[in-house]
Amino acid sequence: MNKKTIGQLLLMTSILALGATFGGNLFDTIVNEKNTSFDYPTALIKLREVWTHSNPGNFFRTLTPFYSVSTIIALIIFWKSNKKVRLFLLLSIVGVAITQAITIIYFFPQNAIIRTGTIEEINAIKNAYLTTRQNLDSVRTILTLLSVVFSFSALHYSYQQK
Repeated sequence: MNKKTIGQLLLMTSILALGATFGGNLFDTIVNEKNTSFDYPTALIKLREVWTHSNPGNFFRTLTPFYSVSTIIALIIFWKSNKKVRLFLLLSIVGVAITQAITIIYFFPQNAIIRTGTIEEINAIKNAYLTTRQNLDSVRTILTLLSVVFSFSALHYSYQQK
């Protein structure tokens, strides 16, 4: 198996991981956020009962590193051979990096309160949860979708390589 084929297989697996991440983000935005906003904070308290052994963060903590490693290796493989592949992979990586920055800076502290905070702490973040969180979740979902498109573009151009 040559380097180009390995790079393409890595791109395919990274697209699968990123596509699953997009689906998880979309589900979280459309279903979880809407349901927990309806009867706040009671819905969040009930959600804690469901998340006793695992939570949605575990899904994303598994897929994001997998995407990152496979995409970076593909980028290294295609670095000198195809400028379009390199450009689209870099754009994809930047999109995911921005979503991760938003997650770490904004969502991690809020998620800690949601998962372990007191009722008073949960009520203190109500306005941010009901407005900013939903808006930032939409931004993350759009950036993830763009990163999927950029990765597909990179895969497409990898087949046009001489």
